[in-house]
Order: sequence, then structure tokens, then C-alpha cells
Amino acid sequence: MDQLQSTKSALQRALAEVEAAIASLDCTWGELGAPQEGSELLAGSESSNRLSDGQLQPRPSKASAHIDREEAPADERLDPRYQQDIWVSPKPPSDSSFSIDLLWWAAAAGTYGDGEEFLIFILRHRNASECPSGESCETSHWELIMGDLPTMEDGCIELQLVCMYTRYVERQMSRFNNGDFYDDQKSIIIPPCQLFNDLLPDFSSVTEAGYQVVVFRLIESWEDERLINCTDQGAWMDKHGRLLSDMH
Repeated sequence: MDQLQSTKSALQRALAEVEAAIASLDCTWGELGAPQEGSELLAGSESSNRLSDGQLQPRPSKASAHIDREEAPADERLDPRYQQDIWVSPKPPSDSSFSIDLLWWAAAAGTYGDGEEFLIFILRHRNASECPSGESCETSHWELIMGDLPTMEDGCIELQLVCMYTRYVERQMSRFNNGDFYDDQKSIIIPPCQLFNDLLPDFSSVTEAGYQVVVFRLIESWEDERLINCTDQGAWMDKHGRLLSDMH
């Protein structure tokens, strides 16, 4: 019993020493000008105000995807617009991600084919300056043009599409593909690029017309119209926004 009482007394003395040390630290912290509870609330309020102010600032529009020619690096891999970003939606299933071989065939053969397998269209978003970057638009904002000539209008985002008939895709028919038609789910490791997540293009009109997007690219505002139909121009992406040059 005496031993228990002795142990209790020792613990009480130790606890008193710890409390004294904590009190000493609190005094030192106060002398150094540590924020009091009221000032912490004020700081939090100021931080909140800055955030609110930031949210009140106009967000970039989809039209900001266009940059001056002088700002565009010769290598698209150095272009901030084409840097890998994140998946803003779940990764695509393996049966919706075309194999890299088929993607490259589409980019290379879109113009030079016979028009029966790979077809070139334009997906147009007029008045892109009215739609915030990084947000989905109404489906009607993205207009499918059954042709390959862009308007090159100011404030207009135009994507050049290389498509296949849905009936060919469903049967996995392609005379340009000698390997797998689709990508393996495990190999889908490259995320979409920044440009894709900024534009979030809606390909619904393409699907409704009986086609599937294989690859696409942004038509730059400075492009020479004589080069529009050259599929070796620009940075090509698959329909999930992954840059072909990043895929192996």
C-alpha cells in the first residue's frame, strides 16, 4: 500500500512539472507575438476573403485555348496546354480506348485514305469566350460540321476530327490495324492533357451521326488554310484527351 502511495505521489509531481513546462512555453510563445484566438479568426477571414475575391474574378473562357503563334513551342510536349493533367472522369473502359497503332494510323491516314474508313470532320464551338474553361457545355454548343474546312472565326474553337463509322468500330474492322483494336485496360496510364480538360469537348453529335472519334486536334488560329488538311500538323489526341506523342 505504501508503495502505491509513493508511486502516486511521484506521478503527481511529474504531472505538475509537465504542466509548469507547458505554461512556460505558452508565455514564451505569447512574447514572440503568436496570434491569439481573435487574430486567428481574422486571418482566417482574410484568407476566406482572398479566396472569395479569387472566385469573383472572371474565369478564363474556352477561347483562351488559342494562344499567339509566338507563344507556341515548336515541340507540343513543351506547350503548357498539352501537359498531362488528371482524369476528371473515370478512366475509360478498355473497349472504348483504341490501340495506339490504330490511333497513329488514323492520324496518318485520315487525309490520304479513300474516305470510306477514316473521315475528317470539324467540331465547332462558336462564341467560346462565353463558356468558362474547365466546365462542360451544353451539347448544342458543340456543332458537328460534315466537312473539313474551318471557319477560322475569332472566338471560335474548332477541332479537327478523324472518325470511323460506328458500324466498323463495333465489328473492329480496320484495314489499317494489324494488331489489337483496343487498348488493354492495364496500359491506360496516360491521363488527358490540360487542353482537353479545359475544353471538355462533347462528341455526342458525332456519335448520333453514326461515327466514332478516333483522334482529334485543336485547329490553331494562325494556321494556313492550305495546311488544314495535313494530318501531320498539330498535336493529336485520342477521344479521351491523351496526347499521342505521350503514348507508346
